[in-house]
Order: sequence, then C-alpha cells, then structure tokens
Amino acid sequence: MKALYITLMTIWAAGSDELRERMELLRQDDSERGSVTLEQAIIGAALFLAAVGLVGVIVAAVNSRSASIQ
Repeated sequence: MKALYITLMTIWAAGSDELRERMELLRQDDSERGSVTLEQAIIGAALFLAAVGLVGVIVAAVNSRSASIQ
C-alpha cells in the first residue's frame, strides 16, 4: 500500500509541474482576457437603452389600454 501511495504521489508531483507550466503559457498568450473594451461598453450601453425603450413602449401600451377599459 505504501508503494502505491509513493507511486501516485510521484506521478502527481511530476504532472502538476507540467500542468502549471501549461497554464502559465496559456495565461501569457491572452493578454486581453478579462478586460472590458470600449466596444463592449458601447454594446452594453446600447442594449441597456434598447431594453429601457422596450419597457417604455410596453408601459405606454398598457396605460392606453387601461384608459380605454375604464
């Protein structure tokens, strides 16, 4: 049982260094990762304004229908 444990720990230790090196290389390749660009901010603002406009249209439609019911 001790031999199995030692073998598994050796394999894990050797593999973790290689995995760590791969992760560092992948992180270095994508320097823009996680940053918000001006394009993304403009698209987000446009989507927000479109949603607000849609809510305004729905509220106006509901108010006009409720006025005609009463």
